[in-house]
Amino acid sequence: MGGGTRVLDKSENAESPIQSSLNTDLVQQVKPDNTGSTSPAFTLEDLDLGFRVFKVASSNFLPSYFQVDAISQDMLATLEGNIKHDRSDLDLLFECVLDWHLPLSCPFKTETIAGHQVYDYNDGDLLACFETGVGEAFVHALAQRELKPLRVVMRDSCFQDSASKINLSELFKTVLPEVQLRVI
Repeated sequence: MGGGTRVLDKSENAESPIQSSLNTDLVQQVKPDNTGSTSPAFTLEDLDLGFRVFKVASSNFLPSYFQVDAISQDMLATLEGNIKHDRSDLDLLFECVLDWHLPLSCPFKTETIAGHQVYDYNDGDLLACFETGVGEAFVHALAQRELKPLRVVMRDSCFQDSASKINLSELFKTVLPEVQLRVI
């Protein structure tokens, strides 16, 4: 092989050059504490090297464009939901993150607001609730938060019916006018 690279056989006991250079880089990043001691303030085991892995897949949404001739009365009941059945809440969250062009490297946490599980992406950049039965108490609880969200996304099935969807949308405009609301 060219370029100075060499494939090692399994029988050769050699440390991986990638692993050793990673450890060397991490040791250089560990700084001594302010007391003048040469021992690091934390060890390599204390470092959080977690990462997210994303896989490109098809959209989370079912196709919604059909030719009029292709739709039958029997088919209408299956068209009620717009999200694929095998998709999780995190799939929906990260599709919204991509749609709003937010960086994928930001932290997110799960919290409970007015009895509903909410994903808080980057401390209020995006709040996402995908549970059913969301009502006015949820909107008022968001308004009471110290750190107001910039964007809120909710699933269409969060609302009991069309009237409650319209009422909550108007309540958002009244109580949280600076928040961008999106219903998927």
